[in-house]
Amino acid sequence: MRLHGNGNEIDMRKIAIPGAFCLFLSTIEYLIPKPMPFMRLGLANLPLLLALEMPPSYVALLCLVKIFGQSLISGTLFSYIFLFSASGTIFSCALMYVIRRFVPQKMISFVGISMAGAFTSNMIQIILARFFIFGKSAIFIAPPFLAMGLVTGAALGFFCTKFTACSVWYKKHFRSSYDEIAIMEKKTIGVETSDKTGKKTPRQTKKNRKKFMLFSTKEFYPIDLFIAGVIMILLLLFNHSTAGRLLLFALYFIYAFCAGKSGSIFSVLLFFTIIVFFNLLNPFGKVLFSLGSFRITEGALESGLRKAATVEALIMMSRFSISNALNIPGKFGSLLNESFKILFVINENKNRITAKNFISDIDALLLELNDRTHQNTDIKTKRTVKYTILLLLPVLLSLAVFLLF
Repeated sequence: MRLHGNGNEIDMRKIAIPGAFCLFLSTIEYLIPKPMPFMRLGLANLPLLLALEMPPSYVALLCLVKIFGQSLISGTLFSYIFLFSASGTIFSCALMYVIRRFVPQKMISFVGISMAGAFTSNMIQIILARFFIFGKSAIFIAPPFLAMGLVTGAALGFFCTKFTACSVWYKKHFRSSYDEIAIMEKKTIGVETSDKTGKKTPRQTKKNRKKFMLFSTKEFYPIDLFIAGVIMILLLLFNHSTAGRLLLFALYFIYAFCAGKSGSIFSVLLFFTIIVFFNLLNPFGKVLFSLGSFRITEGALESGLRKAATVEALIMMSRFSISNALNIPGKFGSLLNESFKILFVINENKNRITAKNFISDIDALLLELNDRTHQNTDIKTKRTVKYTILLLLPVLLSLAVFLLF
């Protein structure tokens, strides 16, 4: 798959594989509990660090794959979290690329580059949190958030240094000076693989955590879900009533919960409480309650509830209405779809990655992905009366709340 532009030909395959690696790491990071959804460890930045050797057009496309693919996996495309993630990724990636290209490598290593990128990303997200979520109280989360970014950035940079020193795939995929390389022996990707004892290692078994689920969003057409989500989010954003937004948040949470996409109830309540609490630190309006110097005022409480309901409702509806099976048109859409197909193969074979030979196992898997043709994994659905009603009902209820409040 190749893209032509400005007289140059871009090999999409060179972007889709690290792009899928980004999405794989994003999936892992999405499962790690955190007090606020926009707080990330930055695991998905590893392929971006590796790709700094590529031309700027490749790096820019990989950056976009990470941004949009990550939002589809985590279900945050319609939320403020997408804005936070996109802004942090773009600024940090741009800075890391400039450092890698224009600062001598003897002066700064991957550790320093990664720390600079992590600090920049977190700083951008704190600035956005100041205006969209926490107000002036965002200054209280800045120190631990920035410190966490420096620590995780250093760890990621150290791993990147080790990986680039040992990886055949990296030298073959990114470093043009390595033309003659002895490719390590390939392991066959298949339903089952064999270890040295001759025993078959079973295909990856999914530890299905039992969830309360009344229906699956896989039964809807992705485009139907997307359109319904856009309508409901517009009804939310144009509803300026705090009570109305709280009701819509409750409705969207119920639907995401029934579809098994709400995430941990504890995490939802924790994030909701954190947003309200930080807004209470900027009191204004009628005093409702006071304890020493701490006051709960009507204006601050209402502002906190409205912001918390808005942020959480956007996250719930994004999770409910965004599917990674959504086909995005155009060349970039084809690139993103290819990345998801490669991600499917990585997920099917991640049991081959062991702690003992972590780097070499990842390297072997990535090498095989260079030559593999990926099958279409799109889910075929058909419209039914049951699922049409299930999709129309929240839209109509959202409209009712919009008209009544």
